[in-house]
Amino acid sequence: MRLIFMILGAFILLSSCNTSNSSNSKKSKNFEVKRYKNETLVEVYNAYTLNGDTIKDGEQREYYLSNGKLSYIRNYKDGNLNGLIKHYYDNGAVECSYEFINDKKKDGEIINFFPNGQIAAKRQVVGGKYENEAYTYYTSGKVKELLFYKNDKLDHVIYTKDNTGKELTIGSLKNGSGSRITYHPDGKIEAVSVYKDGKLIWKPLSLDSLGNIRSSGDLIDGKGYHIRYYDNGYADTINVN
Repeated sequence: MRLIFMILGAFILLSSCNTSNSSNSKKSKNFEVKRYKNETLVEVYNAYTLNGDTIKDGEQREYYLSNGKLSYIRNYKDGNLNGLIKHYYDNGAVECSYEFINDKKKDGEIINFFPNGQIAAKRQVVGGKYENEAYTYYTSGKVKELLFYKNDKLDHVIYTKDNTGKELTIGSLKNGSGSRITYHPDGKIEAVSVYKDGKLIWKPLSLDSLGNIRSSGDLIDGKGYHIRYYDNGYADTINVN
């Protein structure tokens, strides 16, 4: 009989502990979060709190500080990317659109577009990661670069060409590390970027065909900031984590 009471007491204690843990894991109702910069709306997203943490759940929208137009749409499910991802240029044109499933990119081809709607780049997703050959293009439709991705990272540049099809110096990028040189259609240097283990770690400057600064920044080991300049004089600072 004593043994029965001991087992019953242990069961009650265990149930009490489980109830206590359950009460500490309260999930709130979804709510909307708005973030402003210089009194301008730059981000809106849906979320809930769980154990004191804010978990994104639903649609997230980001806006350009320069003109208030939509910049990104992302969808989350319990903190993971899940659903449509859409990037926009500051003129409202779609840059690219693709899907995530359980925090992984959906397999298939992802196409980037120029602001005028022409194709800017094509990449392949296999097993949720960028893999194999990828192309970038000039606005003329001519191939600019043939790249190679491995395990979701840029591995090397196969070739780079100007708008006439002439091959140009590609830089030292190999096995995900080294420099990558990109060019304008006339063969003038557009930017020199440095990668480490497939990640962009330093992009000091990019120039337009007239030599005007279009972006600058400071990246160390893939973290820092990137400043993008617009014709109207505005500039957006993009933090890179």
